[in-house]
Amino acid sequence: MLTKYSRLLVAFFAVYFASIGRPPATTFAADEPNLLPVAEADGVSGDAVVGTVVRKWNEERDRHEFTILDEHDDIEYRILSGAGIDRTSLLGKRVALQGRTRVHDSLDEGLVYPEHVRVLGRTARLAAFESESAADDSERVASSIPTDININIGDTMTPYTVGPAGPADPLNGYGIPAYPMPGHGPECESCGPGGCFGGGTFWVGVEYLYWKTSGMYVPPLVTTSPVPTPQTEAGVIGASGTQILVGNDEVLDDHRSGGRLHAGFAWGPQYGVEIDYFRLEQTSATFGTSSEATPIIGIPFFNVNPRDPTNPALFAPSREDAFLISYPDLTSGSVSGGAKTRFEGGGIRALMRLCGHSPGLNCPENRRVELILGYRTMLLEDSLSIRAQSTTLNSTNQQYDILDTFGTKNSFDAVEVGAQVRGHRQRFSYEFLAKVALGNVKQEVTIDGATDITTIGGGTFSYDGGIFTQTSNIGNYSRDQFAVSPELNATIGYAFTKQLRCTLGYNFIYLSRVVRAGDQIDREINQDFFAPPANPFTGPQRPALASRDTSFWAQGVNLGLDFRW
Repeated sequence: MLTKYSRLLVAFFAVYFASIGRPPATTFAADEPNLLPVAEADGVSGDAVVGTVVRKWNEERDRHEFTILDEHDDIEYRILSGAGIDRTSLLGKRVALQGRTRVHDSLDEGLVYPEHVRVLGRTARLAAFESESAADDSERVASSIPTDININIGDTMTPYTVGPAGPADPLNGYGIPAYPMPGHGPECESCGPGGCFGGGTFWVGVEYLYWKTSGMYVPPLVTTSPVPTPQTEAGVIGASGTQILVGNDEVLDDHRSGGRLHAGFAWGPQYGVEIDYFRLEQTSATFGTSSEATPIIGIPFFNVNPRDPTNPALFAPSREDAFLISYPDLTSGSVSGGAKTRFEGGGIRALMRLCGHSPGLNCPENRRVELILGYRTMLLEDSLSIRAQSTTLNSTNQQYDILDTFGTKNSFDAVEVGAQVRGHRQRFSYEFLAKVALGNVKQEVTIDGATDITTIGGGTFSYDGGIFTQTSNIGNYSRDQFAVSPELNATIGYAFTKQLRCTLGYNFIYLSRVVRAGDQIDREINQDFFAPPANPFTGPQRPALASRDTSFWAQGVNLGLDFRW
């Protein structure tokens, strides 16, 4: 009897162990007699993951995920990217995915890395396994991937790692992209190297700016002529031998340094707010010459009321002329001056993610598009000054101290709209920004001047007005103008850690209407204004307020650090 039972026991275990490793049996519903197994009907093996591909938002991970609910084991698999398979093209389709899979210990979540995809054109579904335990299922899916790959699903598995990769194997030998940054496994694919946009994210950054700005035009201010040039032609533009020493050119157009700060906060996966402030260092240019280096020095102007030298009561036709600061045996002196400019700006803007959040826009998971709506302010200030000191060499023994100053201020306040595209690939990231601000620029012009005449051994008399500044144009002026300011920015970044990255970018800003100090100089002058003024005064009220405006731009490179948590 023992032998009989022993034989039955041996036969039972033989059948049992022989069944291990064979594909589980499948059953089909009686009311679907024409349906075939997937292996026969669709050309894929029976252990494929079969279901409809969908894309849904994962609140815990703050990202969209491609998923498929397996019809035979009711496990939801997240579909990893790779092997040249476009997951977006599979959305809404019923497919069979063959490849490496892994299931969480709880058997309610899994990963599938598809190596082969078959779009199923019929409504047949793979029948449920006739008999299979949870343990058997774990063993089945675990045995389908290399043992040296661990894929992170939640907190109960080890971090994502990769196997050895050779020069000809950019996908690390298993067709799965590497994520070298700590905490950046496939579940972080849609998060930039600084972290995801959403879920209460904060970020702050600082940048060094090396920018060039458009220059300020300065009309001819100082001229000279060779000795001996007649006094009536000395320093006069257009006369033989006259050379322009200062002006008739642009100044303040060199590169200069600056800085920019920005910070932001995002709540949820779609909305955020960001502020920024930048400033370029004040730059200046100076000039100067004296009679010791240049015997003839003139300040050129267009004389709208010249006197006939043979008869002061008669008028000559309007012509180019020069106020002589230095001329041999007549007067000696010097001319100096300078120009300054500064530029700064800032703003606050709301960010609304379009791509990567809205189901209507399907973009790659490592890219997002954001809409920008906010407030922008900018400030551009200029100043220009000219100072001439001259001493007569005849019996009058008079000293002249003449000063002209011009200042401008442009305050731009506007609403800005635009969009930016952000993306990354492993440690590298990129950003492209395009926006335009439309609003009001308040233009302010300040003109002032004075002349002090001191008689050697006598007193000093002061008069309003210098050479280009007279009572006809001295004052403070302002006006409002509509202006447009487009801005472009392109940035690439490299992440040292998940929170810290360095950036290198290019920036271009344009402002359509501004006033510059050099443009406010009116060269048409009535010499009756020169101190001491003529009495009686005759002729036109010139110089006048020029009220000229122009455009302004700034461009250059940015080097920065960006930190977020």
